[in-house]
Amino acid sequence: MQLAVDVQIPSSHGGLDGECIYIDTEGSFHIERLKTIAEGLYTHLTNITKKKRKANESNTNTSESNRKENEEALLNKTPDNLMNGIYFIRVHDSTELLAVINRLSSLIDQSPKVKLVIIDSIAFPFRQSLHDVAWRTRILGGIAQTLQQVAYEKNIAVVVTNHVTTKFNKTKVKSVDVDIELNERQKDDLDKVLVNEATIREIWNTTSHLVPALGETWSHAVTNRLMMHYHLNERCASLMKSPNMKCSTTVFTITDFGVRDVSSKKEVDPNKISRI
Repeated sequence: MQLAVDVQIPSSHGGLDGECIYIDTEGSFHIERLKTIAEGLYTHLTNITKKKRKANESNTNTSESNRKENEEALLNKTPDNLMNGIYFIRVHDSTELLAVINRLSSLIDQSPKVKLVIIDSIAFPFRQSLHDVAWRTRILGGIAQTLQQVAYEKNIAVVVTNHVTTKFNKTKVKSVDVDIELNERQKDDLDKVLVNEATIREIWNTTSHLVPALGETWSHAVTNRLMMHYHLNERCASLMKSPNMKCSTTVFTITDFGVRDVSSKKEVDPNKISRI
């Protein structure tokens, strides 16, 4: 939601002055939450405009047209206008998602100001159905190719959220030696016990780590990958994959008015928040 609002920041304030197509597959989009984020951005832009106005008053070289441009840009970015700049599409299964993705190019042609497409999330419809892994992999490969083509041809950004899953690294379990004589029935009972013991020991000797869902094919198809996680009770965003940037981690916080720098964690008044 923060990205969907931020893409509409006017060019006079360093933004793209664009619009967003938001595809929701999980039903987690809340209009009330979007409104508070839009209000927070509007307050942020208002503060920037006030600072520019004071700077322009002391700078005689600044033209009157630049001042009017900043004022008009702010008037066009009210919370209601920011919300109207988001084209919301709710899909309920993989079939509807495929239909929307195949029509993305024509949808963008109808709204040329679109600079961002968000799919939240790509994993949900495919983890609920399509248990055939091979078929799911082929479909996801086609989706990735279509999204990359749309991003390139229309010069837009495509942001896709994914789930994570736990990958287990099994360790070798040592065999159990029994040097006692037993009859056949006792041997059968003992075999069951030893199998259960080996299974339990195998579980407890297994290491695990989080990996992106939907398999390796989808993971490699993504150009840039961010992992959102907690570390020492701090929200972190780690860049895990990028063709032109080194892997790094930054911390952030989520306030009533949206995503903010971690240094602004204790500031709940939007008039005091200076960074987004």
